[in-house]
Amino acid sequence: MECLTSGNDHDGGALMFGSASVDAATTTLAHVAISPDLCTAIAPYYNVDSNHQSLSRMLELPNEVTLRILAELEPSDLSSVQLTCHTFYRFCEENTIWKAICKRKWSSSPVFKRRPLTSWRQYYSRKLSLLDSNNGLCWIEIKASGEKPSPRYQHTSTVIGKYIYLIGGQEFPEKRFNDIFRYDTESYTFERISPRMGIPPKFARHSAVAIESKIFTFGGFNGFNKHFNLCVYDTIEDSWEYIDSKGEIPIPRTNHAASVIGKNMYIYGGMYKEANNELIFLDDLACFNSETHTWKKLKPTGDIPPAKCGHRLLTFENKLLLFGGGFGFQWEKKYNDVHIYDPLVNKWSKVNVKGEAPVCTFSTCFSAGPFLFVFGGQSIKSDLLTNDLFMLDTVNMEWTKIETQCPPFPRDMGSGSIVGSNMYIFGGYMSQAIDGFDCLQLKGKLESLNHQFPSLSPLS
Repeated sequence: MECLTSGNDHDGGALMFGSASVDAATTTLAHVAISPDLCTAIAPYYNVDSNHQSLSRMLELPNEVTLRILAELEPSDLSSVQLTCHTFYRFCEENTIWKAICKRKWSSSPVFKRRPLTSWRQYYSRKLSLLDSNNGLCWIEIKASGEKPSPRYQHTSTVIGKYIYLIGGQEFPEKRFNDIFRYDTESYTFERISPRMGIPPKFARHSAVAIESKIFTFGGFNGFNKHFNLCVYDTIEDSWEYIDSKGEIPIPRTNHAASVIGKNMYIYGGMYKEANNELIFLDDLACFNSETHTWKKLKPTGDIPPAKCGHRLLTFENKLLLFGGGFGFQWEKKYNDVHIYDPLVNKWSKVNVKGEAPVCTFSTCFSAGPFLFVFGGQSIKSDLLTNDLFMLDTVNMEWTKIETQCPPFPRDMGSGSIVGSNMYIFGGYMSQAIDGFDCLQLKGKLESLNHQFPSLSPLS
């Protein structure tokens, strides 16, 4: 055993645990399949008067027993244990230990699932930091240089590299935009983009997703009599194109949602207006392959979400997460539920979550690692707009309100993007179109979260 400290250098050779940790570890021993004699032999390891020799003897236990014992300690005690020797340092880094700690701390969720996270310790520290009421999170109003977009809502924002692309939107129903703006998150500069080829339509309430260097838009309305189908803006060629797609092409629509898995764009729900001005709310799911330009109407099984619009659709690894939305011209129905779609089995599952985000339509949503962040939107209990930030932990499906300072004004129908560890919100509606541009810096709280967590397992 390679000791990092000698017995005389570490609190007189005693391995000091908190009393709660001692009780928890002792309780664990009673449930481990070992003999009473071995339990008696282990007892000295939890005595504050134990010496370095006793610590050495503990390492003679089977690894699984040692891990079970260490898993019952508090994180602060594990930090002390790590200082004793290289072997215990490695033990305390074991993913199984931190998984047990996470499950114990947040076991109140009724849907805690076993997930093969790459680093449960990182998940623990990041989540704990976000949930701390003194987390230091503060919204900042960005004073960008360059040509800033005019006040608008129901536009889209899409991230490619360090750039955020804002497309379209409206100031009021009769004034819609056909412009593209690009924001450089490193130089803090806006730039109006005039494509070398093609011109976007004057539209709003469309969707936009990025696949490699291209931005695909679908749907949208010009405010008078025209809905739009599929378009693509190539950020390298600087060209706008109206695509001739094939297959089972979905109905052009507005107020739907879209997301990407691999080369495929998925759209769900929304609404369209028939010739007699009747509003039709949709509950269909369609998939567009960006390589073959082919549509496919999907017919999932499971808990099919209701027809809705104003919802949000995000990707967590290889599954789609659908949140919120509403139905009816006067929002006769409002939703803040969560559904997950698994394309491998073509099935929707409605998730039983703990807690709630009390918002329903046109919120601004972000995803980072296993966390879904929801800002603003319309209250599910009234017609008021909100400016709270909620987080859904998709590991244990539990909502939590995140405390922040200096939040932006209440709004809905704005756009949101996350670049690195920064969340950006632009525009939206608050009695009128606004052009506020705000950022929530999460430096030190979200780093390394992306690409660290695998796909969601089936939920019910």
